[in-house]
Amino acid sequence: MILQCAQGVIISLLIAAISFSQIVQANPSADVPPSHLSPAHLRLLKYETKELFLHAWDSYMNYGFPADEVTPISCQPYGPDFFDLDDTVRNDAMGNTSSTILDNLDSLIILEEWDRLSVVLDYLEGTPDLFNQNTIIQVFESTIRSLGGLMSSHLLLETLRDDPQSRASEVECIKKYDGFLLELALDLGYRLIPAFKTTTQMPVPRINLSKGVKGVPARLQKETCTAGAASPALEFTLLSKLSGDLIFENYTQQTFWKLWSSKSPLNLLPMTLDPLSSLWKDSTTGIGASVDSFYEYAAKMSILFDDKDMWNVFKTSYKALLTHSLYEPLGTVNSGGAIFSNIDVNSGRLASVWLDSLGAFWSGLQVLTGQVRDAVRTHMIYLKIWNTYDSIPERLDFVNRHSETGRPIQLEWYPLRPEFIESTYYLYRATRDPMYLQIGERVLELLQTKFKQRCGFSGFQNVLTGELQDRMETFVMSETLKYLYLLFDAEDKVLLHTNLMDNKNWVFSTEAHPLWYDKRKTVPTIKKKLEDRRINNENSIRSSLLDRITAKFNMYGSLSDNITIAQKAPHLYPNYYTTGDQENVVKVDPYEERFNQCEVSPFSTGPFTSSGYYTLKNLFSSNAIYGNVLKRPKHLGPHKDIELNENFYNRFSLVQNPLECERLPTTELSDVVLGNINFMSSIQISKLPLMKPKGEKHEYDLWIPKMAFSRLKLEKLEVDKIDTMNNRITKEYIESFFIEKSDPLFTIENGTTIVSDVKVDSTSVLRVLQVNGVDVDPRGLIWTSPYLGETLKYTSRNRVVLEGMVVENILSWW
Repeated sequence: MILQCAQGVIISLLIAAISFSQIVQANPSADVPPSHLSPAHLRLLKYETKELFLHAWDSYMNYGFPADEVTPISCQPYGPDFFDLDDTVRNDAMGNTSSTILDNLDSLIILEEWDRLSVVLDYLEGTPDLFNQNTIIQVFESTIRSLGGLMSSHLLLETLRDDPQSRASEVECIKKYDGFLLELALDLGYRLIPAFKTTTQMPVPRINLSKGVKGVPARLQKETCTAGAASPALEFTLLSKLSGDLIFENYTQQTFWKLWSSKSPLNLLPMTLDPLSSLWKDSTTGIGASVDSFYEYAAKMSILFDDKDMWNVFKTSYKALLTHSLYEPLGTVNSGGAIFSNIDVNSGRLASVWLDSLGAFWSGLQVLTGQVRDAVRTHMIYLKIWNTYDSIPERLDFVNRHSETGRPIQLEWYPLRPEFIESTYYLYRATRDPMYLQIGERVLELLQTKFKQRCGFSGFQNVLTGELQDRMETFVMSETLKYLYLLFDAEDKVLLHTNLMDNKNWVFSTEAHPLWYDKRKTVPTIKKKLEDRRINNENSIRSSLLDRITAKFNMYGSLSDNITIAQKAPHLYPNYYTTGDQENVVKVDPYEERFNQCEVSPFSTGPFTSSGYYTLKNLFSSNAIYGNVLKRPKHLGPHKDIELNENFYNRFSLVQNPLECERLPTTELSDVVLGNINFMSSIQISKLPLMKPKGEKHEYDLWIPKMAFSRLKLEKLEVDKIDTMNNRITKEYIESFFIEKSDPLFTIENGTTIVSDVKVDSTSVLRVLQVNGVDVDPRGLIWTSPYLGETLKYTSRNRVVLEGMVVENILSWW
C-alpha cells in the first residue's frame, strides 16, 4: 500500500513542459515578470529584500535612534528598563548603546549603503563615551551583537580601504577610516572582561557597563548557560589577536577549556550552571537554547584560528550527539527528517520532547562542518514546522502526537528569529538546489505581507492566534534579512561572495558578523598603537577614549602572560590504524572518515533547471508521522507546503509520475545499551576496506573487536512488517536464520566453551542500524570477536543473539 502524502492527499502535480521565458535585464521595476527563479527573478528578490532592510533601518533612524531599538507598531524608541532591573528579557540585549547600529554596521557595508554608513560612522566616532552607561547588560548578548559587530565592520572597512581593486575603496567614509571601531571594541571588551575574573573561572552572566560586576545585584548572577559562558571565547580571542592584548583570549579560553573538562563521561555538557559555585544546575543537553553556540563556536574557532583542539571538541561532541540525541523515526536509511532531542548527559536517555526555534541553526553548522546529508534531514523537520505555522514557534513538543488535547506548542512566540533562514542559506550554498531559493521566497513573501509594519517588522507574540509583538530585535536586520539577501545572491555579486574575500578563512559569528584573522599580518602591541594614535589625535574628541583604553592596558597587560589555559582536549585516534590482534586487516575509522572531505550535495540531481529535493525518499512522511502536531492555525488560512508550490513544482520537478511516498516502516525501533555506557568512547569501530593477504573486500562492513560497551539502535524484523528499507519481511527470510526452533548457544569464558540451553525466538530477528553514533550500511555486516560479555551470546552458526533474538547483521570473526 502506498502512503498518501501531504496530510492524506496524493500529490498529482505532473511535470509540465515549460521553457525559460526571456531573461529580462537587472531592473527590479521591469513590467515583464521574470521566469521563476531565473537570474532576473533572483535579482528582483534580492532587491526586494534590500528594500525591506532599508525600511527597517530608516524606521529605526527616524523613530528610534539613538535608542537601542524602535518599536515596529507604535514607532517609539525602545531601550533598557531602568526601573525594573529584573526584566532581563528586555535588558539583557540593550544597554542604551544604540545597539541596532552596532549590530548592523557590517550589514550596511554588505548592502553597500555608503551614505547611511557614513552617517553612523560619524556618530560613533563622535561618541567616545558610548559604552560609559549605568546599565546592566548580558555579557553574551553584548559580545555577539556589539563587540562582534564592531570587529566585523573594522575588518571589512580595512579590507575595502586597503585593496585598490575594491570598488568601494574610493568611498569617502572608507578612505578616511582610521581604525576607531577597534578602539570602541577595545573599550567594550575592557568593560566586559571583568565578568570572567571570578575565583571559579566561570563568568557571571551580567555586568554594569560603567560600574562593573559590583553594579549588578547578586540575584541576577546566580545562573548562566553553557553557550553564554563558553561562546565569548571566539570574539574575545579575535580581539586579543587584533589588538595585541592577551587578556581577552586568556580569560575566555580558560573558561572554555574548564567547561570542556567538566563534560560527562558521555562527552556531553549540561545547559546551565551556577558561576559562583561552578556547579551544574541541571543534567540536560541538546542542540538548542543554552548550549547551541558552544558547538557552533568550537567548529568556527577551529576554522578561524586553525585550532585542531577546538576541532576535536566539535567532532567529539558531534559523535556524542549522533549516539545519544539523534532520533530518526524512519531509521537511518530513509529520509523523512531527523530530530536531535534533549537528553540526560549522564545516561543518554531522553530528557524532554521539545524542539526550540534556536535549534534550527544546527543544519547550517552541519553544512559548515561537511555533514551535508545530515543537514538536509534536520532542516527538513524545521521546514515542516514552517509550513504549518509560517514561523518556528519558540518551543514545540514535536513528538507529543498521542493526544488530540495535548499542547504541542509550549512557548508560542516567534520574534522573527534567523536560524531557519540561516540554515537555508548554508544549504543552498552547499547544494545550489533551487528548493532552498523557493523556501527563501516564501519567507520573503511573509515578511512583506504578514510581518511588515509601519516602523519595521513584528514577529508573532502567539503563533496560534496571530497576535503580533511590538518589538523588532536587532537580529531581524543583522541576521534574518542579511541571510535572506545573501541567499538570493546566486550570481555572487555581494562582497562576501566575491574574490575579495578569498583566502580570508572567514566565518559568520553566531550573530551573522563575518570575522577572520590573518596571522600573517603583524599586530603591534596595543600600547604602542594607542600612544601613537593619541599623539596624532591629542586634542580630538577621542582623547578620553584613548586615555581610558591605555589605562586599562596598563592595568591588565602585565597580568596577561600569567594566566594559564587549562589542559585542552586530547586528540582522537588517527584515521588509519591496526591492532595486534588483526595485523592483516586494513582498518579505517568510519567516524573520522566522514570529516575527511566535505559533501558537496546529497541530491540525485538532473539538468540545471531541476531540483534534487524531489528525489528524497519519504519527503512528506513527517506530515503523516506528526499529524497531530502539524496542525495549521485557522488565522493562517489553508496549509501551504513550500515543496508543493505549483509554479515551482512544474518548473523544477523531474518526477514523471504523481509524487508518492514510500510505505512507512511498521517495524519496531529501539535503543539498547550494552554494559556500562561510560566506557563507550573506548570501543574501537572501524571499516574493513581490504582484508590481507587474501584481498577480500569488506568495504561496507564494520569491525568491532569488543561490543561489551555499546549503544545500539535496533530494528525488530517480524513477518509481514515493512522494514526501514521499504521491504516486506517474509516468513522464509526469518526462517533462514535458524537451523532448528531451539538453536544451541554457547559463550566463551576463559577459553572454555560452555553450552547453554537458552532458546532463541524464531519469529523475529534484530537488525543493528547504528552503533555508538556510527551508521551501519545496509549492504554490510558487523564483525566482532568471540568475547562479547554477558549480554550477547552466539548460536552454533556464529551468529550473535541479543535478548533472545538473533541479530541479522552481526557475525563473529573467528
